[in-house]
Amino acid sequence: MLSDATGLPLVTNATEQRGLLLGFALGLAFLIFPSRQIKVPPVADLALAFVGAVTGSLVWWHYDSISANPGNPSDFSLIVAFIGTVMLIVAAARVFGWLGAVVVALLAFQGFLLAVLGETRSDSLQTIIGKHWLTTESIFGIPLGVWGELGFLFVVLGVGLDILDAKRPVVRWTLRPLPQSANPSDQAAGHPFARRFWALSFLLIVNLLVGSWFYDDVDPVDAVFAVAGSAVANAAIYVVSLAIAWAALKVDSEGWRRRGVWLGVGGMLLAVAQFTILIVAVALAIVFQGIAALLPEGLHRIGSSWWLLLWVVASLPLAAALLRATTTFRQSVFRAGLALLPVTLLFWGLMVQRLSPSLSAFYAVLLLAVVLVEDWGTRRYRVEGVTLSGNYVYPLCHGVARVMVRVVVIAAAYGMFIAYAWYWVPVLGLG
Repeated sequence: MLSDATGLPLVTNATEQRGLLLGFALGLAFLIFPSRQIKVPPVADLALAFVGAVTGSLVWWHYDSISANPGNPSDFSLIVAFIGTVMLIVAAARVFGWLGAVVVALLAFQGFLLAVLGETRSDSLQTIIGKHWLTTESIFGIPLGVWGELGFLFVVLGVGLDILDAKRPVVRWTLRPLPQSANPSDQAAGHPFARRFWALSFLLIVNLLVGSWFYDDVDPVDAVFAVAGSAVANAAIYVVSLAIAWAALKVDSEGWRRRGVWLGVGGMLLAVAQFTILIVAVALAIVFQGIAALLPEGLHRIGSSWWLLLWVVASLPLAAALLRATTTFRQSVFRAGLALLPVTLLFWGLMVQRLSPSLSAFYAVLLLAVVLVEDWGTRRYRVEGVTLSGNYVYPLCHGVARVMVRVVVIAAAYGMFIAYAWYWVPVLGLG
């Protein structure tokens, strides 16, 4: 609509969108992640963010030239792509530390190693850089495309749950087997950990649920075997992670103790998240499809915008009950109910309305905005000094930005691995 109104070329294809996404992520990496080893002045961070944004979005602003010369890129394109590779490695260092930078560097230049092993002929820097940055076989391939289509909106929901404190009971319940010396508020209830946990949870939902379950009927027999198999596998992961957390508490070094507990707790949360998501997916698929079947003919096909209005109306009694709640427990229950409304709308849009995952998530995000305003109103009524921007919008944006940068860098690295994955099969003896 804006393109038609302004006459500007605002409509972009999938490849250009991936370039925009990577450009944003590389820019944000230098703006919100401080340098770990070298103290860098703010001006340098701004300069790095600008270079990262420009080089990362190469396929967007230079798309016509790249598409017009497939297999024969210009020197300018290759130079910018090389600088982009360096910026991606430096961004990985900012986000994940030196180990992350080493992994991304190895993936970026794995063509040299494969050439030494005699598996490929990609022994020139131009060929390797061109494959990664000027095609859709590597960085701008399927992983970044899936993230651009779905992941960002799911993480918005995940961080929204974090802002609403809906994750606290889950985290504390999961950590209950740990001894009293393990402080759950310090180890898992802090915002950075919670954001990572919920981001992983919703990314698992993307992988698990945006598949055949939404477009085919759920077979109860297959569902039982899926749940049983997942229970056994995740129980083993949970026990091993719990043992790691217990053992870490016995270590004398504070640094190693903290790392070990975080590793164990992360494994426990991941195991619980995977199994819980599987159970919820099967249950919601059956329940929602059953509800839709019981509705009067044609009612379940009401436009998604009307369903959004109905969900907003459903949130009003919860907000009113939250205002009247006199105990902390009741407040937590009603707040968790509010936080889950956008998620239920997401499932309804996917499984009943048969909307696309991204459109369903879009409506869920709109409802999340309503829920945030309602929760802010109740908190402001109870606690002096609570503001919508300072306590909700800014933390939400900052949390989403941090999660976005992490996952985009991972998606880019994963895409670089896929570009040469088949060459590694004989090298690793998997043929």
